[in-house]
Amino acid sequence: MKKFLNITLSVSVLCLFFSCSKDNEPEQPEDPKLELYYAYQDTTRHLLSDNDVIAINLGDTFSIFADITNITGDNLVILGKNSFEYEKTGDSSYQFVAQKAGLFNLGVFTYDQETGEDFITYFDVDVSSSFFYEILMMEDPVFSIDTESENLKDAIQTELEDSYVPKSLYLTLITLTCSTITGGDLQFVSDEDETALGTFTTSNVLDLTDITMYYNNFAYAFTLEKQSDIGPNHYLSKQELTEEFRAKYPTETINEVTIATSSLIYKINKKN
Repeated sequence: MKKFLNITLSVSVLCLFFSCSKDNEPEQPEDPKLELYYAYQDTTRHLLSDNDVIAINLGDTFSIFADITNITGDNLVILGKNSFEYEKTGDSSYQFVAQKAGLFNLGVFTYDQETGEDFITYFDVDVSSSFFYEILMMEDPVFSIDTESENLKDAIQTELEDSYVPKSLYLTLITLTCSTITGGDLQFVSDEDETALGTFTTSNVLDLTDITMYYNNFAYAFTLEKQSDIGPNHYLSKQELTEEFRAKYPTETINEVTIATSSLIYKINKKN
């Protein structure tokens, strides 16, 4: 019995020795790696691998987060970010806003300063324009010209009719195809089915508070004032030209030169 107890005690001591030796062994460090995550529309982070595609809409915001393990140095580089409006939001995170429609390649790159080893992940961002605008001009332009000289008033009216408004606006349907956050292509279709093409710019296609139409070798700049008291889609398209004509006629008294047109504006979502 005594011999059995000695054997049991010896085995216990050996087990304790090997257990302590194992606990004292240093943990092996993880291999160096770069892992990417993205978040879009919600705060959930999704793992991002080589050649993945993030599908978003024009004007949308998404974020990229880098998880860097056992890589020496602070040298994270975003490749292709100039296709977006972006800002750094943390030590290894960026926020992007889609500024134009298309398929864009982004990459996240870093390297280990001690070993010189490179780490890079490429992915695509597919930006779609999910909407367009239709503008229906409900009347011909209304000219407001306030000067002290009737002759000058007649001269300004003639100049406005010749150079400052597109022809035949009444019942003209204007389609705005948004390809960037600040503009795109436009199409005029008159009530007589005459079609003309041009381009447009705006401060932001998501809000559309102003628009400059480039058509017939001229630029027509409007501000858009919503007329909610008339209807949800009613706007007053207005060209403010007072300062421009004061500069043209510096010796004359010009109180107002504006062009206003009543219009209906519809934002139409594209079908998937």
